[in-house]
Amino acid sequence: MTTRIRFLGHSAMALETDGHKILIDPFFTGNPKAAITADQAAADFILVSHGHGDHVGDTVAHRQTDRVHCHLQLRD
Repeated sequence: MTTRIRFLGHSAMALETDGHKILIDPFFTGNPKAAITADQAAADFILVSHGHGDHVGDTVAHRQTDRVHCHLQLRD
C-alpha cells in the first residue's frame, strides 16, 4: 500500500491511501497560501482537527457529499 501526502497550504493536507482520498482541515477559500481551490478538492473523508475557521474552512461546502469526522462539539 502506498500513501501520498500533499501539503495544500496553512493546515490543509490531502492524503491518498488504499483508494481513499482524505482531506485534513480543508481551508482553501480566503487562504492566500492554498495550493488548490475548494472546487478542486475531492475527498471520501474530511478530518477537522478543531473548530477554528482556518481549520474548518470549506468543510461545510463538502459535507453533503463527503463524510466528515470531527470532535463531538463540532458536529452541528
